[in-house]
Amino acid sequence: MSVSTKTKLAAPVVHPDSGAHRRLIAEVLNRVLDGATNAIGSVTLAENVTTTTLIDLRIGPNSTVHLTPETANAAAEYGTIYVVPGDKEAVITHSSTADTDKTFRYSIHGG
Repeated sequence: MSVSTKTKLAAPVVHPDSGAHRRLIAEVLNRVLDGATNAIGSVTLAENVTTTTLIDLRIGPNSTVHLTPETANAAAEYGTIYVVPGDKEAVITHSSTADTDKTFRYSIHGG
């Protein structure tokens, strides 16, 4: 099982200063338009098993989880894996090897 979440500044739903509130919303929106979202993380596939469960509260049954290999062993595994999203988790099916460095960056789209 792997858990990874990173958060960035988010605009509050309510703010006492309406001008400051609009500025915060604009800053968050501009970061999103530049490609920066909170929906990213890192996962390392478990060794000697055929599935790894990625736990992330942002994942939903209709999410798409994209993986990008960060190591040579992850790149070798890349073409053989698939991801099934669920409620707050995704199951990654992969080959069973003793490699402990099959690390991927992931991004979540939808929910």
